[in-house]
Amino acid sequence: MKAFAFILSSILAQQVWASNSCFDNQAIKDLIAASEAIDSCFAKDVNDCEVDKMTVDEQQELSSQRLIPYDRSKNSLMNDATGVVSAELTKGGRVAVTSGQKISSCHIITSAHLLYKNGGVSVDDQDFPALKDSESFDLKFHTGQACDSKRFNKTVGAQVFFKMTDAGKDFVCDGKDASGACLKRHFYGKSDLVILKLKTYIKNDLNVFKLKTTPMGISNFGDRVNCWGYPGHNSQIQLPKEISDKLLWFQKDARIFRGINARGVLTNATAYPGMSGGGCSTASNPRELLGVFAYKNSRSGISAIEVTAETVDAKSANFLSSFQYLAERYKKATEKDIADLDKECD
Repeated sequence: MKAFAFILSSILAQQVWASNSCFDNQAIKDLIAASEAIDSCFAKDVNDCEVDKMTVDEQQELSSQRLIPYDRSKNSLMNDATGVVSAELTKGGRVAVTSGQKISSCHIITSAHLLYKNGGVSVDDQDFPALKDSESFDLKFHTGQACDSKRFNKTVGAQVFFKMTDAGKDFVCDGKDASGACLKRHFYGKSDLVILKLKTYIKNDLNVFKLKTTPMGISNFGDRVNCWGYPGHNSQIQLPKEISDKLLWFQKDARIFRGINARGVLTNATAYPGMSGGGCSTASNPRELLGVFAYKNSRSGISAIEVTAETVDAKSANFLSSFQYLAERYKKATEKDIADLDKECD
């Protein structure tokens, strides 16, 4: 019996090593160490960093050092409930990719612009479509840290379950062709959300986020949040693409601020392209999702640290889609509470 227990523990140890072996990498260790060295600049209101005296560029440089790889093998919630949503918008055509979060045993929340930004993709004003209406999308949800040749450990098919695509109410057209057809849709922050339903799932899966659907009540100075997502590789990521694309990227002690506008909830969290649909929560309640990154983020993806509703454009701040409006629309369309989504996983 002892021999069997030893063998089993050895197998489990090897599995953990396989899933976090990419963190045995000096470049990753250096990024993490550099971020830890400036923890005090973000964790406490009173510190010696004098961020308010920095230029916007200096603030952005400091802020960029906070987004670092996160070892999901040590956290089952982050490993199983966060992932990447891929959408093949036309058969054999372009595949769009963004971040997504599991919010029930069988539901994923992500950004609506993943599917509906392109004006060539048809939309209607029906919030709660029949599942067959999403068969034109080849949707998949990818989860589970993998440090071997695979990018993720698990891939599951999905369908559109709930959306908000009412023209003029949820989005506007950025441009039209000669015949007046919309070329590109720009979603308002409050509406840039879509719920997907997984085609296969484990009933009563506990590794899920709950949505905060009540007003946030943000303090005058902003509230600290931890944020994450799966960015596409870019020149600002100091790791090779074959490594960085496999990793969840995490930012500790970002802030959300008062001053909600059409773009969403103001935040100074870094949000590179691909992190749309990535989430934020507080350290005290990590299972409660406050919002996901909305369209459109700052041009570089990196925000200044000291931002306000008045300086948001000059300092390239980012935005979150919160869930109060989504909950209201879901209730109106289905006569059900969004908190009871798990009951739809039959």
